Amino acid sequence: MASLRVSVIISTYNRGDHLPATLDCLLQQTRVPDEIIVVDDGSTDHTQDVLKRYGPPVISVWQANQGLSAGRNRGLELATGDLIAFLDSDDLLALDSIEKRAAILEAHPEYDVVYSNVQMVSAKGDVLGLYTEFRPGPRPSGDVYAHLAQYNLMPVHAYMFRRACLDTTGVFDTALYGMQDYDLWLRMAEHFQFYFLDEPLAQYILHDTMMTVRQKPKMQQDHAIIRRRIYQSPAFQRLSGREQATVFLKHGMQRMIDGHSRDGRALFRKAISAAPAMPSAYVLFGLSLLGGRAFNAVHAAFQRARGVRTISGT
Repeated sequence: MASLRVSVIISTYNRGDHLPATLDCLLQQTRVPDEIIVVDDGSTDHTQDVLKRYGPPVISVWQANQGLSAGRNRGLELATGDLIAFLDSDDLLALDSIEKRAAILEAHPEYDVVYSNVQMVSAKGDVLGLYTEFRPGPRPSGDVYAHLAQYNLMPVHAYMFRRACLDTTGVFDTALYGMQDYDLWLRMAEHFQFYFLDEPLAQYILHDTMMTVRQKPKMQQDHAIIRRRIYQSPAFQRLSGREQATVFLKHGMQRMIDGHSRDGRALFRKAISAAPAMPSAYVLFGLSLLGGRAFNAVHAAFQRARGVRTISGT
C-alpha cells in the first residue's frame, strides 16, 4: 500500500484560546500529518505567541486579514502533501481520524475524496450526538452529486481529498463569506468519486461565536449564490427529473424554514415541473400556501416524529 503525504491546513483568526487544543489533537494523532500549515489571517490576539511554542511539523505563516477562503487558499499554495484536510481552529479530530481517512485513499485509488461522520459537542464538552442525527439524510459513496446538491453532507473537517483534484476544480471562492467548503465539494462531486466512512472521526464544537450563528443572513446569501450555481451546472442538468425535483424540494423547504415563503413556493413549482408525478412536491406546495408559520409548525412536528434532533440556539 502506497504511503501518501498528508497536509492539514488551519486558517485562524483571533482563536488563540482554542488553537492549542486544535494543534495538540493533530500532534497526538495515531498518524501525525506530515505537515500542519497554520495561516494566521491577521489575528490581533495572542495567536502569534501560541504559534511560537510549536515547531515542525507545524508550519505557520501570517497574512493581513483577508477572510477564511483566502487563508485556506494560502495554505493550499504552501501544501506539499498528496492528501489535504482542513481543520478550523475551534474544532477537533478523533485521534485516529488522519490515519483512517488517509488509509481509505491509499487503498482505494478509485476514490478521490473521503468524508466521515462527526460528533456534535457543546461548548462545555458534552457529546450531543452524531451530525447525521441532527442533519439526517443519506451519506452515499461513489457519485454523490445528486445528494450533495440537496445539502452539504458534512462539516469541512470531515473531508480529506487528493490535492490533484484542485487541478480540475480550482480552490476556494473568496467571494463567498461562509459556505466556501460546500461550493468546493460540489465542484469536486462533478468530477470525482467520494467514499463515506461511517465513523465519527471529527468533533464539531458548538458555541455562540460560530459563523453559522453570528452571520446567518450572510450565510443565506451565500446559499442563494450556490443554489444558482447548482441549477446552472452541467452535473445538475444530467440528473433525472426526479433527482432535480428532490433538490428543488430540499432547497424550497430550507427557504420556507428561513422565512422566505415566496422563494419556497417557487422552488416547489420547479419541483412539480421537473417531476409532475411526484406526490411530495404537490404536498409541500400545498402546505406552503398556508404560510410560513403553519409550514414550519408542520415541518417541526414531522421532524419530531422522525426523531430528528435539534440544536438549541443555532
